[in-house]
Amino acid sequence: MLDFGTDMNSANEPDNDDLFSNTDTAVPPAPVKKEEKQEVKRPQIKPPTLPKYVAPKVPEKNKIQPALKNNPHFLHRRRKAEEFSTEDKMEVSRILKAARKTAGLSPEAVEKSTQIRAHYLVALEEGDYDKLPQPVYVLAYLRKLCNLYDISGEEEDHLVRPWRNIPCELPEKLLESIQQDEENNERKGLLNRLEVIILAAAALIVIGIIVLVIVLIVSYFSGKDVPEPVFNNTKLLEIQPKPELIIIEQPPVRNTRNR
Repeated sequence: MLDFGTDMNSANEPDNDDLFSNTDTAVPPAPVKKEEKQEVKRPQIKPPTLPKYVAPKVPEKNKIQPALKNNPHFLHRRRKAEEFSTEDKMEVSRILKAARKTAGLSPEAVEKSTQIRAHYLVALEEGDYDKLPQPVYVLAYLRKLCNLYDISGEEEDHLVRPWRNIPCELPEKLLESIQQDEENNERKGLLNRLEVIILAAAALIVIGIIVLVIVLIVSYFSGKDVPEPVFNNTKLLEIQPKPELIIIEQPPVRNTRNR
């Protein structure tokens, strides 16, 4: 008997030789080239470098810097502060504290109204005169406080008089700058005077030249001989009107004697 099952299966299955032969003869498709995009190089811009922020040093209030301890201006203030007796300091502090309390003001409120720094006011009230500026400024502060607190009479005199008697000594740098300013002002004054003198001399020279030119022109024209006018008799006769002869007939005179 014939085995049809095996024959059918063998007929449907391809041979291995045919498979290998087909793969060898088949041409693979050509690869598709992708278009390469050209990258545009952009210039690199560097961000600007900002300077580092350095916070300014804020000096502490009511603290004396070490550089000021050897300053002659600071030493002068210490000497002037030592001239006040403790009784004077206590009296000044008593008057200022009592006046401020009666006015109902704080040191900050006084600073806003008078533009006097609060630590200066506290130094005056506590008698700590080493922390105060020049006596000229202290005298101005005391006058402002007297006007604000309505202090007058003996109390005002007691506050102002000691500071008024203290001479004000200026530092050397300030004196040098003042002397330089005075010298510069003198030089500027001399330069201004020279400019005025030069301008006045130039104006006089110009005026003299103008006057000289006018005189020369007048003398030039006055020196020429002026021709005498020539009169034409014929033209004069033509211009003059011709005389007309007017004959007036008189009536005959009648003889009245014969009658």
